[in-house]
Amino acid sequence: MSEAGLVRLRTLVGWITAGICLCAVAALIDGFVASARTGPQKIAIVAGGRELLSGPIPIGTEHAAELTTHLDNAALTFGATTEFSGFWLGGRMWHGELRAAPDAAPGRASLTLTGRPGDQPVPPQVFTIRIFVDQRALEAASPSLIRRVSGLPPFAAAGMFFGLGLGCGGGVFLLSRRLEAVWRSQGKAVLYAAQKTPEGLRISFGLGTDQGLAPGLSVTVTDKAGQILATATVVRCTADDASALVPGETGIHPGQTVRLTPGQA
Repeated sequence: MSEAGLVRLRTLVGWITAGICLCAVAALIDGFVASARTGPQKIAIVAGGRELLSGPIPIGTEHAAELTTHLDNAALTFGATTEFSGFWLGGRMWHGELRAAPDAAPGRASLTLTGRPGDQPVPPQVFTIRIFVDQRALEAASPSLIRRVSGLPPFAAAGMFFGLGLGCGGGVFLLSRRLEAVWRSQGKAVLYAAQKTPEGLRISFGLGTDQGLAPGLSVTVTDKAGQILATATVVRCTADDASALVPGETGIHPGQTVRLTPGQA
């Protein structure tokens, strides 16, 4: 592929990568907004489905099995199954499973959990439940735009977009490496660093002894149109990298092009 073709392809893949990353961020925002609207105490379930719930074991209650359960819908059943330690504070937590009968009618219900009575009354844990006839109805009522449109959970969609973005970003990197190799073969490279020093402006670029450079030789800095902006003297050189000094010049910055001076390579 020609140099111009590589530049166009890299630009296109770069824009695609940026678009995918924006989609990933939008999916994350959509997920956070949906989570804020629902909250952990609001549960959506389909007829014949099940949902895993969790919560803290109240102080004074020894085991999850001692929790008192109250459901106001006969088509729903619940049981606290296991106990575990909370991730952040390490408190005792319960896991439970909520089930809806296959013939459960769409509507709303509530699940209330209370601990063993003690000297210190503990507020009950109340879950608001919404029953849907099927998965399509549940997704259509979701506060997440992505889930309403595609049926995908927004955080899963964000993960997919980030994965695609990483893959496209890798493509940009490989295309850049290929373009740099083409430029080196033509005796030019992108100026990637410029630092002011007492001796002048010190620039760094990806040409070196493999391209015929050596300390004391000169290179030229050009703009995108190929117009010469300055001449610099090489002060440090390795196989594929070099630094040079631009005495008393201004208007030089990273992104411009450094070229071998004719007759030196």
